[in-house]
Amino acid sequence: MVDGEVSGHYQINQWSPQQDWGVYNHQTGVVLQDASSQLTSFTETVADELAFNLINRGIQSQQIKKKVRRVAQLFGLTNQLTLSPAALSGGQKQRLAIASVIVTDPAILIMDDPTSQMDPRGRQIFFHWLQQTTALVFITSYEVDALAEVADELWLMDKGQLVDHGTPFAVFNRFTSPRIKHPVCWQLAKKMGWVLPTDGQSYPVNYQQLEEAFHAAQDS
Repeated sequence: MVDGEVSGHYQINQWSPQQDWGVYNHQTGVVLQDASSQLTSFTETVADELAFNLINRGIQSQQIKKKVRRVAQLFGLTNQLTLSPAALSGGQKQRLAIASVIVTDPAILIMDDPTSQMDPRGRQIFFHWLQQTTALVFITSYEVDALAEVADELWLMDKGQLVDHGTPFAVFNRFTSPRIKHPVCWQLAKKMGWVLPTDGQSYPVNYQQLEEAFHAAQDS
């Protein structure tokens, strides 16, 4: 985490971190980029690691077992429940770190590049979960293709400054700096000259839009 000075008033959901810190903190989960630094390091098994936060919150034993099984299944860790966290791969540790946070069902999640060590299967599991969750999620990531599929809004940062924000479709069609990577769908469509029929000039940023642009090009 990075220290910083905050000015003005802001609110996330119905809570202000300045005025309602206790409630806000209880409802918020944080996932660090370095999964190893987030794990407790003294639990003997993956199941124990997943149960740790629940035990601290006084959840009953049967509920803990149920929640641990559910979140392990969500993140493809069922077969690893009896293993030591130290025995996991980097990507599995990242999935464990995420699962150990969401097991408490936080309303707000803040995630710093949570898929940096995951293999394709791990990324697929994570972004599938991200598409389904009802939590408010703030995520920093370079996975522009996946974000274009699931994100409601993008905040585009360059050298620490906010340079654009909006839907993935709006941002990637509006911002063309070579410093910013565009989704593969956008790059392919631009090369082929496939534009969306809605305005005849914007390129698709996800697979559904790419299919629409392709068919529009075939029909023209």
